[in-house]
Amino acid sequence: MALCLAISLVTRRGFVPYDQLVRYKWWFECGYMSSTGQCFDIGAATSQSLKEFVYRQTMFAKRHRIPLARVDYLSDHNLL
Repeated sequence: MALCLAISLVTRRGFVPYDQLVRYKWWFECGYMSSTGQCFDIGAATSQSLKEFVYRQTMFAKRHRIPLARVDYLSDHNLL
């Protein structure tokens, strides 16, 4: 998770919470930036929080008719 935070701060040149959450989601679901290629040693609270984020993303995408495949790449701060 720390690598996800670092990559977000560097690539976005600052603190962008949505980008960080997306990267944490990628780590959780796909092992993004993990040394093993998969998520490991995740606590129950972190797991539940990321599941809630995915649920809210899904609801947001449906409400605004955004393809689910594109919801991770939103950058309009007024929309978020």
